[in-house]
Amino acid sequence: MLRSLMTAVTGVRAHQVMLDVTGNNIANVNTTGYKKDFTLFQDLLYQTTKGATGPGDGRGGVNPMQVGLGVKVGGIETIHSQGFTQYTGNKSDMMIEGEGYFILREGNGRIYTRAGNFTLDAQNDLVHSGTGYTVQGYKMERDPLNPTSFVKAGDVSDINIPFGRKMDARATTLVGLRCNLDSRASAYLPIGYADIPYATNNAQVTIGGKTYNLDFTTKLNNQIDSDQLDATTSGGNITLEDSLTLPSGTTLTTGGPLTVPAGGLTIPNLSSITFQAAGTITIPPPGITIPAGVTVSLNGTPIPGPITSIAVTPGDILDVAGGGLTFPAGTLLPDAMFPGGTNFTAGTMFPPGTTTSATLNFNYRVDDYFTITVSDNGL
Repeated sequence: MLRSLMTAVTGVRAHQVMLDVTGNNIANVNTTGYKKDFTLFQDLLYQTTKGATGPGDGRGGVNPMQVGLGVKVGGIETIHSQGFTQYTGNKSDMMIEGEGYFILREGNGRIYTRAGNFTLDAQNDLVHSGTGYTVQGYKMERDPLNPTSFVKAGDVSDINIPFGRKMDARATTLVGLRCNLDSRASAYLPIGYADIPYATNNAQVTIGGKTYNLDFTTKLNNQIDSDQLDATTSGGNITLEDSLTLPSGTTLTTGGPLTVPAGGLTIPNLSSITFQAAGTITIPPPGITIPAGVTVSLNGTPIPGPITSIAVTPGDILDVAGGGLTFPAGTLLPDAMFPGGTNFTAGTMFPPGTTTSATLNFNYRVDDYFTITVSDNGL
């Protein structure tokens, strides 16, 4: 009888906890950011009064006889589900839709909450109205790569909203303009000339009732010559001042050994070098270690690393596959034909006799020009 009474008492006590949790849920029905709690029940250990027996001698097994000793509270879980949106009338109150927490600063520490009942203090800092903890967030600054957008500036900091403060006058730094162009209007050059067929040298323009001939002269993307390279010359050699990538299908034949400058010479993946004359590729110590997955072969025969020198004859083909291969500074290459895609770094020396069959696109510094010559018609 006493055991039955104690078992019943465990049920009363456990259900009392459940009622307390339910009452707390009801009491906080209007609490900002409050979530629902849920009570989990768990049965106690059982007392065995008769053990189980296994089957045998024509009889089946018998289950044990056990008497339960009651129930206990296994745990109280908080259900983190999305609450309902409620209008409060306070413009500084906020709500998180979905996952996440607000960050509040408590002294030098941080705490996290879903309650967004905020207000401004005397210093116009955004604070939690229930505790006074300061709300924190990311400051934003203009993206240096795109002034029309903003990016995060550093770590989170206190949020201050300067209501009622005057902003110092400053000059306009960015202006945006959007408009529709009238398709019926004729095109005009910036100097006011009407659109003309400037691809030819027989264009004419009428100014003040008088007709003039226009002659156009350009020097853009011409065949590569020593006086058109973006380069300096010394002793008949040509030194590139900018890096250069040979376009696809082009060739460059050196007139003598080519010295790789600081920065090295990179031969891209799936590239080949066809040599025009006999010579030796000499790589400064400790040579080139072939990276994993990269294959370097001469006439189809793989070359193991490290590479310190390669003897070549006319027509030999050096192939690179599986990744780029960089020859370090000081490497000497014999006369060679470089395929499209080969990179030459700034400072590369082209010896006397360097020629090309390619049309290369350089960023000319002084050699690019576009000239319009206006002459009296008939003169």
